[in-house]
Amino acid sequence: MIDVGDIVQDPDFASTVVVTRRASVIGDDGVGSVVESTFELIGTVATEGNPMVLEAEYVHSQDNVTIYTKTKLLDAATGFQADNIAWGGSTYLVRKVTNLSHFGFYQAECDMINLTSAP
Repeated sequence: MIDVGDIVQDPDFASTVVVTRRASVIGDDGVGSVVESTFELIGTVATEGNPMVLEAEYVHSQDNVTIYTKTKLLDAATGFQADNIAWGGSTYLVRKVTNLSHFGFYQAECDMINLTSAP
């Protein structure tokens, strides 16, 4: 197989994204909580422009991004909530991860989760 993983980290294409990983844990008292950790990774981000939607209480954009990276991101997994991604001034939630590690990278499809109050 050809390893194209280095391309997703090429400075001509790549940028830094901030990942917030959220682990679901059960304490000794039986109460659940979420423990967050934050880290940066390098990856190529491809945008998919979509129209803005105006709802009664809020406005949101349906913008999605696809991130190509050598670091595996998490969609909903046992013991974890889906990763949050901060990039380009917006926050995205990882919806689906495709394992392309045989080519040297992973693909993560992410949905924007920013909400703004309606005018």
